[in-house]
Amino acid sequence: MIQALLPPHGLGRARVDDRRVLDALFYILRTSAPWRDLPRRYGPYTTADDHFNRWPRHGVWGTVFNALTCEIPGSLQAVDSTIIQAHRAAAGAKGEQLQAIGRSRGGHLTKIHALADSQGRIRRALITAGPLHDGQNAHSLIAR
Repeated sequence: MIQALLPPHGLGRARVDDRRVLDALFYILRTSAPWRDLPRRYGPYTTADDHFNRWPRHGVWGTVFNALTCEIPGSLQAVDSTIIQAHRAAAGAKGEQLQAIGRSRGGHLTKIHALADSQGRIRRALITAGPLHDGQNAHSLIAR
């Protein structure tokens, strides 16, 4: 099911095994290890790093996440959020990129808003600047 949602093979070099790339990404996310410490069984760390940075720009993660969460039945929903402190170097990137980083007395903050079903499974997620109130984004999460 996920394979159909991944970007199609383009021109150029042969495509790497998407399953191995996904396993590598899950390993890094689970262990919080640096990219260079990725075990060899997952292939070159640069391949996994490239996919990790390229797929969000093309909307791949959003498409996969929405496809997986649409199949979850349930009527009860809950909205919650958590604040993440961004490193001071995270703000002020070059270019006109949109960043979900806000300033507060605590420093640079990002907030993840999540909509969960009655089983506690995340249905939708939204990333905003840290100082924004949860109520401002609850309606957009539920409406989607």
